Amino acid sequence: MIGLVNLKKDELRDHDLKSMGFTVLRYENKYVFSELGHALEDIKKYCEIE
Repeated sequence: MIGLVNLKKDELRDHDLKSMGFTVLRYENKYVFSELGHALEDIKKYCEIE
């Protein structure tokens, strides 16, 4: 039951961040949020995409 409560809190936080213009990515139960351009650069670095 506690897991469901935490999940709901996370979903509400995600919604708030998205409404402020942030991109929210889920990765191994960690939340990463940043401006879209910065997030895309990090993804490209991780995937070694030119």
